[in-house]
Amino acid sequence: MSNCVICGERPSAKQKINCKCCSKAFHANCINVKDGHIPSYNSGEYIWLCDNCNSKVISNKNQQSPVADSVTMSEIRDTLRALLDKQNHFIEKLEKHSTEIEQLKSKDIEHGAGIRENRENIEKLELQMKSVLEENNSLRQKCNKIQQSSMNNCLVVTGVPLPKNENVFLTTQLKGSALGMRLTDSHVVNSYRFLGAGRKNSNLIICFTKQSYRDEFLKCRKIKRDFSTKDLDKSLSNLVSEPNVIYVNEYLTAYNKNLFLKAKEYKNDNNIKYLWIKNGSIYMRKLEGTRAVLITSENDFQNIQ
Repeated sequence: MSNCVICGERPSAKQKINCKCCSKAFHANCINVKDGHIPSYNSGEYIWLCDNCNSKVISNKNQQSPVADSVTMSEIRDTLRALLDKQNHFIEKLEKHSTEIEQLKSKDIEHGAGIRENRENIEKLELQMKSVLEENNSLRQKCNKIQQSSMNNCLVVTGVPLPKNENVFLTTQLKGSALGMRLTDSHVVNSYRFLGAGRKNSNLIICFTKQSYRDEFLKCRKIKRDFSTKDLDKSLSNLVSEPNVIYVNEYLTAYNKNLFLKAKEYKNDNNIKYLWIKNGSIYMRKLEGTRAVLITSENDFQNIQ
């Protein structure tokens, strides 16, 4: 391997360019050729002559030297042949890519049709899902209505102390007496405690034989607005150190109880004045004189005007 004519150092194969005429080696950097162009010169795509050979070619041209003309034309033919080969290779690649593009277009059309079909199927499924949800919501409300109807003779009492070894019916009678209503077996079909974890004063559930008895009991509680544990028999009132208010409310299904809590939150956030429960149904009214709206789901909130 020859040393570079200009710097005297030996260039590597990747750094070297040879003069097309004298074949002497040169560093690409020494003759101001960019690294990316080196392969083109070494493959014959580009032709480079050193200053000495280039001067000879120019001199021979000026002297009309047949030899010089012959060498130059040969180089041009070689260059043109290389260019034609590259052009043919490029055309082959272009034709191949054109075929691939057409195939991709065809696949894209197929995929587009598949996407449209899938979108249509999704829209159908969404409509079916909407219908199913509406039907499910309707069935849930019907079931809730039936369940609530079976509970309409019941009341839930909060705040009554829980004595040890309690006779629940006796506790119910004592509470009724404190409200001014004497309760007997003909009034109450069942009464029991709803025991919550860790709760000392668990809810007392009273199931009346008739709704009219339930309504009378509610009326007695509304009359006695300040009703608390201090109004109970001493066997109950002495179980608490400080008197607490006793509340009486309609017994709601789990669905209605949750809906009532959400209605309460909506009422507070939207300046709704009235919210109440009647016979297991929830009602809301924005202002005095406006229409009362039956609340069966959260969707009914938007009907309040």
